[in-house]
Amino acid sequence: TLLGSIVKKYEYNKISAQPKIRRDLSLLVPENVVYAGIEVKIHRILKRYLQSVKIFDIYSGGQIPKGYYSISIGLIFQDNDVSLTDKEINSDIELLLNDLREDLTIVTRGE
Repeated sequence: TLLGSIVKKYEYNKISAQPKIRRDLSLLVPENVVYAGIEVKIHRILKRYLQSVKIFDIYSGGQIPKGYYSISIGLIFQDNDVSLTDKEINSDIELLLNDLREDLTIVTRGE
């Protein structure tokens, strides 16, 4: 029928009762490294609990070393079944930071 072809089917996801955890990373990135490479690593390493990734600042000049730019990224984590602990999130972020440091020479600001 005509109406049947117009009606859309929607899928709904259950809203988690568990709290979200936010972590912000401020990184010094070599100018030759593009954000897409960083984002691939973020999703690969943090995929277990990662809900969203958002850039909220990009800066170069001033106190940023020559040949680098600063990028600040907000990460939201959540599990649908249990409350996450700081220890779980911090250990995953440490894995990410080590990988970024070794593969792309990216360091956290202030490091």
